Amino acid sequence: MKIKNKEWFYYLLMGIVLVMGLVSSWYLYNLGNHESASGQQVSELKTEQLAEAIKQEELLFVYFYTPDCSQCKKNEKMVVSSATESRQKWVKANVKFNPDFNETYKIKSTPTLIVFKGGKEVSRLETDWDEEKVNAIFQGYQ
Repeated sequence: MKIKNKEWFYYLLMGIVLVMGLVSSWYLYNLGNHESASGQQVSELKTEQLAEAIKQEELLFVYFYTPDCSQCKKNEKMVVSSATESRQKWVKANVKFNPDFNETYKIKSTPTLIVFKGGKEVSRLETDWDEEKVNAIFQGYQ
């Protein structure tokens, strides 16, 4: 009788591990491209991809954020609205899963919006975000 109880425990444990593996695989698979708050498809770039995009694009707005930051979620809505209205290309960069962004792009806090033109940083918005400032930064490069 005791042997069957142990077998039941091991089956339960294996089932839990299997479910956790499936959930984490799904989560990692969905890290790449995301739909923004407006339904707009937005690329989330990793280290090498971001460096290449900055070199290739004449003008690129990069939104540095962390997924567990409530201010980042709020400010992303402003970025989406301004980028859509001004028809500017923008990408997301997750600082939590790519910590080397902090040093490479001198990210002191999230959210941070950096504008790259011709491969060089030309503007940055770090603190005191409001809709007017976000609109101004996007409108300034039309």
